[in-house]
Formats: sequence, structure tokens, C-alpha cells
Amino acid sequence: MITISAIQSSSYDRRQKIKQYGELYTNLAALKISKQSEIKKNFKSVADQYVRDGKYSQDFIDKQVTKDTEEVSGRCMSDVLGIRNDLPDNVTKTNDETLKKLLDTVSKSVANLESVNESTCKDLYIHQLDGYKEEYDKEIAFRKQQEESNRKYEANRLSLDKFNNKIKNGMSLNSVKNVFLFDNYCELSTESNIAGYSGQIYTCKDFDNGIATFQFQNGRLIAKSQLNLK
Repeated sequence: MITISAIQSSSYDRRQKIKQYGELYTNLAALKISKQSEIKKNFKSVADQYVRDGKYSQDFIDKQVTKDTEEVSGRCMSDVLGIRNDLPDNVTKTNDETLKKLLDTVSKSVANLESVNESTCKDLYIHQLDGYKEEYDKEIAFRKQQEESNRKYEANRLSLDKFNNKIKNGMSLNSVKNVFLFDNYCELSTESNIAGYSGQIYTCKDFDNGIATFQFQNGRLIAKSQLNLK
């Protein structure tokens, strides 16, 4: 027969467990905030090492870490550390078996978070960072393509510098054509042949609303003008 003393002891033990759960639950809530912040910093630290090792550029890794840090830290918390977000804040109405399981879970969660250090979830970070390589290679290839395109554009276009310093009176039409991609930008606007003198005026337009005119006489440049060239 169960004695009153045993019942009282069991009741006291349950109250202690409920109290212990409440304290651990409160502690866990605070640890989640501080340790998740630490986890994010650790992820960024490993990512920065990839930059120092020359695997990624700083601007690329900053962009990726900013985009993925919440997800990565969340996976570290849930998948690696086993932290649950569905623990009840009040266990007064749970049965003894459930209370025991919840108390065990919250105890392990607190212990796991308290043990977080620089090596925690490092394999997860590395797996995440290694996964960026394909995207990074595509970005580098695109940048190179853009740089080459810009280089060709600058080499081919009629710039103010070329107009002022490389195109001089007395140059032949072919010499002017060698300075920039003449046929892509210019068209013959006026042509004349008077008293043995042949004349041509070419009008050239660029993509930035710049315009230039070149006047040739007997195949030689005799005048030029420009507006809004850059």
C-alpha cells in the first residue's frame, strides 16, 4: 500500500522536476540567442579563411554569407546540436513520462549549446562553402567576359581622348579608321567633287549621345568637330 509519505515524496519530486525544467527552459532561450550569434561568427570566420586561401573573393563570400548565414546557423542548431523549437514553456499538465523526456531533452540542449566552440558545425560550414564553387566559377567567367567586352568596347569606340590626341589633321581616311571602329560608328553624310577637289564629310555617333564630324579633302582630314564625346 502506498503511504502518504511516498505520495508526498513523489509529488515533491514532480514539482522539483517542473521547476528544474522551467529554469533550464529559460536558460535555453537565452543560450539560443547568444550561441546562434556565436555560430554565425564562426561560419563567417571559416568563410574568411576561404578568402585568405584564395578560393573566393571577399565580395563574393560576403554576399553568400549574408544570404545563407541564417539558414546555416539554423541547420547547425537543429541538425547538429539537436536544438528543438517546439519545446513547451509550461509542463505542469504533462504526465510523468513526458515530463521526464522533456527534461532530458532540455538538459541535453543546454549542455550542447554550452559546449559550442569554433569547431562546432565546422564540417557543415565547409560543406556549405565548398558548394559555392560552381556559382563562383560562373561569376568569375561572367566577369571576365564583361571585362573583355568592356575592353573591346573601349578599344573600338570613339572616345574624347582618341578624338583629341590620336586623330590629327592631315591623316588619311584609312589612318582615321585605324583609330576606332570607324565603319560601325560613322556614315558618309556629304560628298562633293568640285574643280578637281573631292570632299567627304563623315558623321559619327556613339552609344552615349556623343557625335563627331570629320571633313576630308582629297583623302586627307582637314577639319573635325565633336559634341558630348566622353
